[in-house]
Amino acid sequence: MWYVRVLIPLYVAFYLMTLICRRRNATAAVWLLYAGCMAYTLWSIANDSIRDHSVPMFALGVIASYYRQRGIMFFTAITCVSAVATCAATVLLTSHPLTGMIHVGFDYALIIAMVAILSARRVEWKLPVVLTAISFDLYLVHFKVLEVASRYLPLGAFLFVSVAASFVIAMAFRRLREPATNFVSRLLPA
Repeated sequence: MWYVRVLIPLYVAFYLMTLICRRRNATAAVWLLYAGCMAYTLWSIANDSIRDHSVPMFALGVIASYYRQRGIMFFTAITCVSAVATCAATVLLTSHPLTGMIHVGFDYALIIAMVAILSARRVEWKLPVVLTAISFDLYLVHFKVLEVASRYLPLGAFLFVSVAASFVIAMAFRRLREPATNFVSRLLPA
């Protein structure tokens, strides 16, 4: 459902942005996309949901590409602004301020760290490959893991256990999902 509700509109917004870019106003298009993504996320949070907190990351990817010559510090600053605004809205407007803020803050901090590490030097390890392979499964399971962990664990244990459990469950879920996906794809005409 997330794909229909969020991803398709994001791709439509991106397409509209390219139309604006063709009229020689690429900077305005990039910032309009960012403003729209932030507005959508803040509206979603105001309706007591953090499920769409990552929508601005779509625009942040566009900003990182458009302003790549400015380096990592510009991207980090814009991402921090997005994180602070999203975390503040989560604390002020949701019925789950602490766990929501931790979830949102962790996701934005992880994006900043990954971009910084991958920008600083050539990475020759397998983690990006593993993350790519399980990203869909991680997306599917992580929020439920966070919900359960926040009910039963103190904060220190919550941070460690929820991250580790999300990765382990995502890898297990992928192992279960992949054979079924392959079976169904063989049944469908090419």
